[in-house]
Amino acid sequence: MKTGIALSAMAIIFVLFSWILFLREELELIIIGLIYPQWNGFLRNSRSFFLTHGLNTGINVLFGGVMLGTFALYLLALRQKIKTPVVVLFAILFQVLVFFSYPILSTDIYDYILVSREATVYHQNVWSTPALGLVDKNDPFYALGRWKFRVSPYGLTHHAFYNLFNRGAGNDFMQPIVRFKILALLFGLATILLVYKLLKKYFPERLNTGLVLLFWNPLFVWDIGSSAHNNILMVFFMLLGYYLFLGKKYILAGLALGAATQLKYIPTFLAIFLGISLLLARKRKQVIHFFLPFILVNLFSLWEMGPGAIAYLTQIASGTLYYWQSLAFITYQIFPAGKILYLLGFILLLLFQTYRGLFKKVEPMALYTETLLIYLLFLTSFYWNWYVLWVLPFVIFFPINRKTWTILLFTLTSSLAHPLYWILLRFYPYDLFTQVIIYGWLVLPPTCYYLYARFNRKV
Repeated sequence: MKTGIALSAMAIIFVLFSWILFLREELELIIIGLIYPQWNGFLRNSRSFFLTHGLNTGINVLFGGVMLGTFALYLLALRQKIKTPVVVLFAILFQVLVFFSYPILSTDIYDYILVSREATVYHQNVWSTPALGLVDKNDPFYALGRWKFRVSPYGLTHHAFYNLFNRGAGNDFMQPIVRFKILALLFGLATILLVYKLLKKYFPERLNTGLVLLFWNPLFVWDIGSSAHNNILMVFFMLLGYYLFLGKKYILAGLALGAATQLKYIPTFLAIFLGISLLLARKRKQVIHFFLPFILVNLFSLWEMGPGAIAYLTQIASGTLYYWQSLAFITYQIFPAGKILYLLGFILLLLFQTYRGLFKKVEPMALYTETLLIYLLFLTSFYWNWYVLWVLPFVIFFPINRKTWTILLFTLTSSLAHPLYWILLRFYPYDLFTQVIIYGWLVLPPTCYYLYARFNRKV
């Protein structure tokens, strides 16, 4: 109980810091000042005050301290025996508290709004033409969107929910922001209920630890409650698919994983590994029951995209051409032709893991977590600090071991990479040196820990 209260206090502090750090965002301040001129003077005066009190350096350091302190409390909670109702109560409370924060760790919510406005306000096909060529340049979300030069990289599931929540908001500025945060919060709460049912039914020995491990994890809380990322929708449908798969409801499981894939392509790999387990069990009929709806959902989504389907698939494929916070980014500066090696490396990794599933009978969820962890650490061409959450929700099904701690450490380095990057920008803006430092910080601690634990059986 005391640890939960302390984490709640840290969540409140996080909210306060998020609004202070918001004052660095010159573009957002300009837009809000134009829409709400009565707030312009207050915001400008606040910005001036904090700029003279370490807004760009000292407060970043303090914010990093808040993050580190929150993780310390989280690790303490993992070592305690906390009653299930208390775990669930605080899991809900954390989400509600950070709901009131500014999304300081990501601006993706503005891109979600901009793309949704293409469909609900401008009545355009979001997969055909980028917002750059469709949206009124005076639209405030046009200025705030960072990815307006590309078509939507998200499938039908994403837009079905986000367009629904944005419908009727019109040209109001605050409504879509609040609505999308509510959407993320609702799916966060639904995921808590789903995981509770899943663990209680199929992994009862993991119930309390699993709930704390996932829903008390600071990066998970911040990504959903604060940033309102669509990761939570993807995770919900992936976990729902796994829950239905364990219940041998293979048609529904395929539908759920198909829906997850129409948020991001990542669930495809989980579907592959789950299908392998059915093949091993010689359940040929069930393989069809599982994969057919999965394929049909994705085909239906492409059909719904109409003329935008090709542009959407091209956008997904072109993701390998983005370079950010990755080993590929660093080596690309020295050896541009080497970019193909990372794609080949991932294909080989996927083939190797498929082999392990078919012939070594490795459990599908273990294959998925290992594959995604290796991919994010070493093979991806670009990494955003919340991508580790593609892995974290699925370690709750195993006893805590070195792989678990490696992933938890990766969530810590991913979180602290934010203030570290902000500080480095002051001295080495968009410099290769900055990327080397950030990538080293992200990857070296979890990798070194794993290797140490691998060869030191006492850990």
